[in-house]
Amino acid sequence: MSASPSRPPDVYFTFSGQIDDHAVNRFFNNCATAISNNVQRIHILIQSPGGEINCGVAIHNYLKGLPVEVIVYNVGLVASAAVAVFLGGHVRKCALTAVFMIHKTVASIGIPVSPDFLRGRIESIELSDRNMETILRNHLPLMPVEKWSIHAQRDLGIDAGDAAAYKLIHEIGDWAVPPGGILVNI
Repeated sequence: MSASPSRPPDVYFTFSGQIDDHAVNRFFNNCATAISNNVQRIHILIQSPGGEINCGVAIHNYLKGLPVEVIVYNVGLVASAAVAVFLGGHVRKCALTAVFMIHKTVASIGIPVSPDFLRGRIESIELSDRNMETILRNHLPLMPVEKWSIHAQRDLGIDAGDAAAYKLIHEIGDWAVPPGGILVNI
């Protein structure tokens, strides 16, 4: 019986953009390729203003279930649905100057709609909001009640120091790809 081949070095992904169906595909495809190539760890730099909550939840759950360690980094802004993605990482880091932003789910409807359509949209928004709230509360156990109250009313910005205090991140740390590291923009 031959020995199994050694696992290749870590892979480093960068993601910048909206959280949407295309982002879900890019995360799923690139992580699956990395795992098929037997990487030891996946590092993901996330820079995103957010997007669709359900897509963020899907990526969150996918990352949590991967059979390798996933280390995520915020080097600038991780907001809205991108926070769900970030919280899917097994290890979470951010730069000292990075910012997180969380808020309640919002939607805009710029077309005429029936009352039934609108009721359905409201139910969908409330469900997305509950899912996001569950993820946030599971990962921010030390965020003060007054901050949750702000979050209930408006956007809440969280800097690196508060992110560490609330357990949103495990540590303040910089993103760095070692010489010869495998770097892929997803």
